[in-house]
Amino acid sequence: MASKLITWGFLLFATFPLRGYAFNWEERLAWDTSQVSYALDSSIPRPWRPAIHRAARCWSQSGARFAFIYDSTSTNLLCLKSLSSGLVSITEVHHQPGETVIRRCLTLFNKGKGFSPQGRPATHEYDLETVALHEFGHWLKLGHVANPDCVMYDSLYLDRMKRGLSFDEREGIRTIYPPRP
Repeated sequence: MASKLITWGFLLFATFPLRGYAFNWEERLAWDTSQVSYALDSSIPRPWRPAIHRAARCWSQSGARFAFIYDSTSTNLLCLKSLSSGLVSITEVHHQPGETVIRRCLTLFNKGKGFSPQGRPATHEYDLETVALHEFGHWLKLGHVANPDCVMYDSLYLDRMKRGLSFDEREGIRTIYPPRP
């Protein structure tokens, strides 16, 4: 049975906004495990890896009953590919039709854009850790928000860094993946 594909990019979608985070409650898609593995495709340059791992760790330390775990054999991938010039990155969330369980995610970083994997990005670069943090939020089924100070804001800006989660983003992920009592 073919899996259903949901693509996230810089497109808005219908969600029910709760405070400063957005989750599509109608769809109710979520992982059925508290640990989700991810792998970095060979297209990801070595100097990028620490920034991507830090982004995954940020979500893992949100207080939710959820963690990203690096596993080089995982089918949940982050890759560097050529994309439409308007896209910085995009995430695909796969699940079976009629099911609410996420089965696989794929994040593509646009090969045609400049990314800074460490330190302050130059005026012509995107902060890689910020972009990865945003895309991992889509892996968790968080949507775009209207607050430009949040990682899950619907636009990314050159030379801007957002390397932490807002209170509302942490609350959002804790709502989807409640902490253990």
